[in-house]
Amino acid sequence: MKTNKLFSDWAIYMIASPAILAISLMAALYVSCDFHNDSFVKSVTFVGSNILLWIIYLTIVNCPYEVMCVMQKNAVKKVSSDMPVSETLSEVTIPQPEPVRYSHEDYVKRVEEQEKERHDEKERRLKAVLEYTHRTMSRFLHEEELNTLLDEIRKWSEDFNYTPCVINRFKKNVGNLPLRHFVWNIAERLGRREYNMAIRIDFIRTLFPKPFEGLDYSTLKNLKAPCSKELIPIDEPVNGELFFHDKSEEFPE
Repeated sequence: MKTNKLFSDWAIYMIASPAILAISLMAALYVSCDFHNDSFVKSVTFVGSNILLWIIYLTIVNCPYEVMCVMQKNAVKKVSSDMPVSETLSEVTIPQPEPVRYSHEDYVKRVEEQEKERHDEKERRLKAVLEYTHRTMSRFLHEEELNTLLDEIRKWSEDFNYTPCVINRFKKNVGNLPLRHFVWNIAERLGRREYNMAIRIDFIRTLFPKPFEGLDYSTLKNLKAPCSKELIPIDEPVNGELFFHDKSEEFPE
């Protein structure tokens, strides 16, 4: 390393020397002309020019380098003193994401949205059940009894433990098996978990006591029991769908 620096310094001096000598010589000849080419004047001018040019040259060459070294050392010291210990040890600090904060208003809004979604879903299910009831049971009930049945189903949809009033008047006789199918079909849409088998049997037996007279729970527990004449067939909902496949007018009277 020292050898390279020494060689570099000698190269600088060897390149600069001819130029300095030439400039000094021209200056000596120019000045001596005014003194009739006096040798003493020529020698003094030559030597003085050499010294002056070398001082200027060395100042230009060496001073910026020294100044840059000093400035660089000062900058490094300042940065090192300002940097935290973790950065001086070259440790990379990964910025942590700020935790998400929700206000009370956000919570209330979310709860309201969920309640609205549940209410809308319940309304859609009830609408489908009522339309099915009106279409299916209009064959067996007079208008007054049919409207009563719709009101009782609406109340049942609001409370699965609701006890309905009694409907005994039919415009056409209907056995208990089609009525079992009817209550099974609507209960599947209202809510399979809440409207379990016992709830369904109690509702339909209380609502229509005459067709279920003398029948106990063990006989009625199979609500999907087939009958010879499918006045009201079982209508299985597919993938939780709301609509009914049964079209009452398509089945024989």
